[in-house]
Amino acid sequence: MMKFWVVASKKDEAGLNIIRKLHEEGFKNYQVVEQELIHAEHFDAELDIKGFVVFASKHASKETRKTLSIHAPGNWHAAEMGGQEGKICKTSALFMKLLFDELAKKVKALPGYELTLECTHHGPLIEQPCCFVEIGSTLQEWRDEKAAKIVAASIIAAIKKYESYKNKQQVKAVIGVGGPHYCPRFTRLEKEGYAFSYVIPAYALPLSKEMLQQAISRCIEPFDKVIIDWKGLKGEERKQVVEMLASLGVAWARADKL
Repeated sequence: MMKFWVVASKKDEAGLNIIRKLHEEGFKNYQVVEQELIHAEHFDAELDIKGFVVFASKHASKETRKTLSIHAPGNWHAAEMGGQEGKICKTSALFMKLLFDELAKKVKALPGYELTLECTHHGPLIEQPCCFVEIGSTLQEWRDEKAAKIVAASIIAAIKKYESYKNKQQVKAVIGVGGPHYCPRFTRLEKEGYAFSYVIPAYALPLSKEMLQQAISRCIEPFDKVIIDWKGLKGEERKQVVEMLASLGVAWARADKL
């Protein structure tokens, strides 16, 4: 049986807010670390944490959008915000799907907020499978008690569902390639039943064999196919991605055709 941990940073108001709400609900499997989460390299080994780690965090954006967001951590190229260059963390497309669906039901109670997937980006790099759930994008949202309560309730609900869904429902992970950071076309498909593990945005291209092999192998669930944000790529980018997938015999589909 998978054990779940929720981890926040002492330097992160949104994360601490979520932890407080988890504590109020009787959830005790949490840790608060000193450093910023993106730099909490291998903290799981230091604290002997085994199981799935949910990083509860703030999201900062120049656009100041009110958001709840989910993504797997890692770096396709340079490690500009923690982690290691060209390394991604393990994750679970099933757990992120369960968490996304819980948030989708509850975000309606937060006027002005939107739920979105984000591409795979930033650290830390840890050995245990993990994901980020974030509240954005300004101090006002980070301190939003209702938003934190909804995130905490969604985490608890997803954890409770995980074992039964894992045993009864075969989930196959899909990988998103192309499009912008907030990947609206992949978010739409997640709402419609797909389970994304990793998203490789257009700005991380060209797609390499190493990137794809990591994305296929690092997810707990079996891989199904790559979904391409066709409209979110230029002609040469599309050609390069399709040729790469064909050379490796990897199944793919266009997001706009699903």
